[in-house]
Amino acid sequence: MSQDGATESERSQNAVLRSVANRRRRQLVSILRAAETPLTVSTLAAHLAALNSETTPDAVSDEQRRVAHTSLYHADLPILADAGILEREDERVSVVDHPLFDQLVSRKPADISSAGWDATLTALADERRRTVLAVFADASVPLTPAALARRVATRELEDEPTDEETRRVQTALHHVHLPALVEADLLEYEGERVTASVHPIVDAWLTRQRETETDATTPTAQPQS
Repeated sequence: MSQDGATESERSQNAVLRSVANRRRRQLVSILRAAETPLTVSTLAAHLAALNSETTPDAVSDEQRRVAHTSLYHADLPILADAGILEREDERVSVVDHPLFDQLVSRKPADISSAGWDATLTALADERRRTVLAVFADASVPLTPAALARRVATRELEDEPTDEETRRVQTALHHVHLPALVEADLLEYEGERVTASVHPIVDAWLTRQRETETDATTPTAQPQS
């Protein structure tokens, strides 16, 4: 599948990962999950302000509640709702069970900071970067940028790429995707050597990807007449 021809599933993964590549929005989901019932936007704002002020919802000031409510109403809730993680009905908000959140987002390693986790999820929120990680999972060895670009292009096109197609992919990898993956500690890139880092999120994503592909190729049992 080409970078420009992302499937609906890939676009959905991008939207989910981008929406939660933000500590405050992950906190919102955690608050709603802990509540187990829908919360009003006002109540959710109080809980969020309390969490970030290290106090209780009852002790939150009117100004803290107002700031949190404005952010929720105009930014965070629409983004999470569009990604299919939350549902809103009038002023009440509820969380939606989402396999990608359970299998990836909620598995933040204890030794990674919130900012580092933001970078990790942002890096994964792109199908080409996920393709790079899948290439390394199959290769299991360091690759040159040119060899990596050819393998990525082959996967995206589902065919042997031309030299020009490979060159375009290599340019995008060098300027955009490899720096993002290096910042997230998912790859090491130095000179003519690109190496995959050991990272639990990669194993979790690859496992999920294989399960998804297996489900997609498993024939559906036909009812017997």
